[in-house]
Amino acid sequence: MKRHELFSEIFALTVHADYRFPQMEILAFSYAIGAFAFGLGNVTLTHIGPFLFLLISNLMNIPLYVFFILVLKNLAYGLGNDLQKGKIRALLSYNAKNVWAAKFLSTFGIGLLLFFGVQLFALFIIAPGMILSGIGAVLLTYLANIGYVLLLAAIIFLATLLLKRGVASLLTGIIVYLAFGIAIQAASSFASATNSILPLQIVALLNPSTALTANYGLASANITWTPTIAEATFFLIGNYLIIAFLFFLGYYYFCRRMRT
Repeated sequence: MKRHELFSEIFALTVHADYRFPQMEILAFSYAIGAFAFGLGNVTLTHIGPFLFLLISNLMNIPLYVFFILVLKNLAYGLGNDLQKGKIRALLSYNAKNVWAAKFLSTFGIGLLLFFGVQLFALFIIAPGMILSGIGAVLLTYLANIGYVLLLAAIIFLATLLLKRGVASLLTGIIVYLAFGIAIQAASSFASATNSILPLQIVALLNPSTALTANYGLASANITWTPTIAEATFFLIGNYLIIAFLFFLGYYYFCRRMRT
């Protein structure tokens, strides 16, 4: 069997396992409901950057939670169960890289394709005349918000490979999400109490949207840090470098160590 035919077969099996009917339909419906029903808050700012940032943040609010649930279902529970039952080890006898790529594209490729499809459709309906003129703010806002979820997903992926248990990986994913939320709140409170920007910069490296929030002057009144757009972009790039490194570690472990 040719390499591309082998990948297509493995990918089809992975997608079928990850999106059994009606899971794909529920995912798309949840994205749409989250964007249109719960994302249309009142945004009255006059400057295009802050306006688009708040508008897109509203549109992404519920769908981002839906996408994270998808990560927990497919990457933590689904992959963990497959590892526990030996299904992944059986597939690895064909080609480890194809198995990794199929799982990665099934969770992130399809999940994000649906996500951005609904998001851009909603954005063009709500603010069609501002998209091209504010394309920089649009791209930064989406990348910054998605970056935080991808960072959590990368950590959960590594934990799943180590634990090799569906339920344990799922619980670990939930704990990671809660722990990051608590740590970010604690760092922000510490920064306010000590008047130090270092904790806020660390938070911005983990969640780049906080730097954009501060840059646009939308942070809480007790936050005095106002990074430039260049600094916010720097933290965004740093965030994605961390994500790439963590996924590379997962890729290396999956392809080299899972065979043994």
